[in-house]
Amino acid sequence: MSKTLSTISIFFLSGVAGLIYEVLWMKQLGLLFGSTAHSAAAATAAFFLGIAAGSYFWGRRLTGLSQPLKLYGWLELGIAATAIFFFAMYTVWDLLFPHFYAAFGAFPTALTLLKLLIAMLLICPASFLMGGTLPVM
Repeated sequence: MSKTLSTISIFFLSGVAGLIYEVLWMKQLGLLFGSTAHSAAAATAAFFLGIAAGSYFWGRRLTGLSQPLKLYGWLELGIAATAIFFFAMYTVWDLLFPHFYAAFGAFPTALTLLKLLIAMLLICPASFLMGGTLPVM
């Protein structure tokens, strides 16, 4: 009984951390997009795309897994590493943005699509790993 309770507690705390990540991502993307609505839409789309792809990918590879809790731990470590990667790469984006703006500033739709692509590339790795936690659990 206590093993089940601790497993559920770990999974619950993981979900809370995932929601915290999503809020932080939306806040950071608000600076990127200059609009809360656009950042919320981009973060939510990237988050759910990654969750769905990760759930599909990891769910198909779990047959015969002997130590699911070990894989779960590795997934959580990967989530933390890729979440840190988001903030590190966001700093790099701040340095590169003037160059992208010079190239695409006259084309607002292209600049918005570039920002969306950047948001996807920054969020999808962590959310892909998050998507694997439910099937592994």
